[in-house]
Amino acid sequence: MTGHDAFRAARANQGLGLRQPPLLVAGVIALLAVFVWSWDAATQGPPGSPLIAADPEPNALLSAAPDRLSLTFADPIDPERTTLRLLRAGGGDVPLHSVEVIGAPPARGSAQPAGTLGASDYTVVWSTESAGGEILTGAYPFRIGSGAPPGAAPLEGEWPQPWAAISRGLVFLGASLAAGGFAWARLLASGLGSLARPIRPEAMAIGALAALLATALPFFLNRVLTPASAALPPLTQSLRAMSLGWWVQLVALFALALLCLGMLASGRTAARLPAALDWVGLGLGFAALVALSVTSHAFAPSRAPLDIDILALEIAHQWSTALWLSGLLYLAAGWRRLGSDVARFRSVRWIGGVLLVISILTGLARAWPRFPSFGDLLGSRYGQLLAAKGIIVLVILALGLLAMVIPRRSTAVRASRSLGAQGALAVCAVLLAAVLALMAPPSAVTRATLAGIELADVVPVDRAAFAAESTTIHLLTQPASPGDQTLVVRLTDGSGGAIALDPSPEVAVTWTPLSTDAGGVDPAVETTVLQSAPAGALFTGAVMVPTAGWWQADVIVTPPGGIASRARFWLVLPDPNVTGQGIDPADDPEARALYERGLESITSLRSVRYTQRLGDGGGSLYRSQTAVSAAEGERPATYADTIIDPAGNVIAQQTIIGDRRWILDGQDWVEAEPIPFLTPAAWGEAYADATGFQLGPREEVNGELSQIVTFWQPPRTSPSRAPAWFAWWIGLASGEVRREAMVSTRHYMVYEYSDFDASLDITPPVVVSTSESTAISQEATPIATPASGDQVPTP
Repeated sequence: MTGHDAFRAARANQGLGLRQPPLLVAGVIALLAVFVWSWDAATQGPPGSPLIAADPEPNALLSAAPDRLSLTFADPIDPERTTLRLLRAGGGDVPLHSVEVIGAPPARGSAQPAGTLGASDYTVVWSTESAGGEILTGAYPFRIGSGAPPGAAPLEGEWPQPWAAISRGLVFLGASLAAGGFAWARLLASGLGSLARPIRPEAMAIGALAALLATALPFFLNRVLTPASAALPPLTQSLRAMSLGWWVQLVALFALALLCLGMLASGRTAARLPAALDWVGLGLGFAALVALSVTSHAFAPSRAPLDIDILALEIAHQWSTALWLSGLLYLAAGWRRLGSDVARFRSVRWIGGVLLVISILTGLARAWPRFPSFGDLLGSRYGQLLAAKGIIVLVILALGLLAMVIPRRSTAVRASRSLGAQGALAVCAVLLAAVLALMAPPSAVTRATLAGIELADVVPVDRAAFAAESTTIHLLTQPASPGDQTLVVRLTDGSGGAIALDPSPEVAVTWTPLSTDAGGVDPAVETTVLQSAPAGALFTGAVMVPTAGWWQADVIVTPPGGIASRARFWLVLPDPNVTGQGIDPADDPEARALYERGLESITSLRSVRYTQRLGDGGGSLYRSQTAVSAAEGERPATYADTIIDPAGNVIAQQTIIGDRRWILDGQDWVEAEPIPFLTPAAWGEAYADATGFQLGPREEVNGELSQIVTFWQPPRTSPSRAPAWFAWWIGLASGEVRREAMVSTRHYMVYEYSDFDASLDITPPVVVSTSESTAISQEATPIATPASGDQVPTP
């Protein structure tokens, strides 16, 4: 592993009716049939942890609430010293029943929540003591109800499951027919009465039942089609954990179906119902459509925070489209009743035309921010599908204009014959819209794989207080999105064992925004002092982080009467690995100019040293020290790196000089297959397509006042690249990039650069043996070096 080069930062992942009303009732009965089965298995605990299993597992993204929390330890534990807490987002405690420690000897602790856990973010905080007196403690996050809709495409450019798209289209079409029947019958009966007759109660009932069945279908199909080897929670738990939008949609459509069935059984049409019932039917249909909106891919719970303005546009688009579509289909079924009344026909078409215009304008308002240019629209599969839908709508609009502007009866009748074609095209557009709703929009989207972020760093500490030179400080934050954060800080030694001081140190976390230029004024900070857990090795608290963007989190640990230690972390909120979405800031020309200066400086270097701190967001930590120099005259390019563990032990080392490479095998240096590597002149390629440059505050780094510049790289499909967010600390005097932080797919990296253009003196090591070089040679792929970003390390 060799630097942000060491891991790949971007990877590639027309008659409606029913003769027998009893069949309608049978449909409702079929919907209510439930088959219950159960599954229960504890999942494995994280590597290096005293836990061997945890249920829920760390960073689990659950669709169903667990009945209990369960932790299984590798060694026996003391039941009297075992505690278990469950924190909700913002740090509040969730009531738990007493902890039960079972086993002979006791090695498993569990506790039941006092009530059913709802869809939210949670943090498990535990502590115990081993039979040998060693303090064991830890914390990890999980989330309930965080998934995208069943059958949705997980990543940009992928297709949703066909059954999911068809079911969603049926929900919209059926709800539109049922609710629209009430709207058009009442509206037209008050002034254009004869049109009420084509709105048949059978069609409305079939529409409501179809939408109801299609709402439940994806839930069951998702379970039936899941591979047998996959873990499935019990059906009843899965139902309880379904999103609120899904439940609102189900209940609203069930009530709408009952209303339509009652109307059918009474022999009435919608036009003959009391006005209050018309409004009830219309309201139920619209409630179902609102719920359908919030269950789309873009409004899935993991895509936080929810934008109310965008949701309002989506609702307006859904409602206007539903009313226009139902009016079009009912008019296509009964236009001959208006054929002799041209004025009335045109009035009906004008009403539909206004609704269609509202639908088009709100749809454009939703799509425009994603596709500012025509090239952007056609540059992705999502945009191409959206363009196809737009073409269909334009054809419908052109056909509809003919019926609206031609006054004579003969031509009106001729234009009306296009209503069937318009209806068929409209249904196609609805199906395309259903596919789009289940696709990941092209934006700063990645797969949400974490429930929270845990980062770590090794820092020097007060030797008198800690009886050690350094310690590892872990910071866990959840939900890693603007708003209230649950914070957990742990202290561990080089081997991962908990460090507990008596008396406990004071632990505070200070948050500083980096994404806004303070203009010479110190940026506003948010600080919280954490509370010590019973074991004294773990600290919990909460903080309000108000805005999206880059944030710096300083964890300050101060032992009583001792010297404070500080660990510094950098995060992007909302975090792409937790929420599936990052920030997309506007471009500041001044920030771009400073970035270009820094890029020119770093790619002009002949030699440089840098250190790297790498985490995966789940608590792991890797550190490396690297030196690289370009070829000059007869001297070849050189490269050397060393990887150390949290205890400071060397775990891998290699040296490359030109076309020769040596690796450390145990205590001996042996020659290995040479591997190409990149020198600073080629690093600029890794930042291609960078955008969204913003100035942050200024800070002194290694003796030079530096300006922070943040930016990001959008995702790319060819060649594949996940989105990545960067922060550079650029020296104002030298223009050198002094520090770099980067967040991408399960990558949290920090680089510190030094020894710019210095003589690095990388020489061949003393080779003990070359006889085994063939056995340890590796495939000759380029070493990743800063800015290459897409190579695999080969230490």
